[in-house]
Amino acid sequence: MQDVKELLRSDLAFHQLIWKLSNNSTLERALNLICAPLFSFYIIQFSSVESVDDFSKYSNDFKQDNEEHLELLAALNKGGPEEVRRTFRRILEVFRLRHIEHVQAFQHDPENLPPNAREGVSPQHDRGGPRPA
Repeated sequence: MQDVKELLRSDLAFHQLIWKLSNNSTLERALNLICAPLFSFYIIQFSSVESVDDFSKYSNDFKQDNEEHLELLAALNKGGPEEVRRTFRRILEVFRLRHIEHVQAFQHDPENLPPNAREGVSPQHDRGGPRPA
């Protein structure tokens, strides 16, 4: 699954380039603070995938992500600023809805955590997160 980790690292680099192209250093810093941990979360999640069969349940997400990236690139290459903005906002909304569900499902079912991340997790904890120290 090293290829998946490399894909996610490349995906983060793609996003970081888009943020940099915004010429908004505050936005770029904020997105790096917020999104880098999210990408780390997915790298951890995929580290628990042991076979192609296990991985296949994520293939639709990767396919949709790829299509959205291509759509954004097309808008950047051909569209004006308003088209790029509209495309980006629509893609962000789809991402938000899809990935919030993933994160919430992952938080509420500690059994989905990779074995190396289960230590210190309490199923009774209302958010499925680590136990308070």
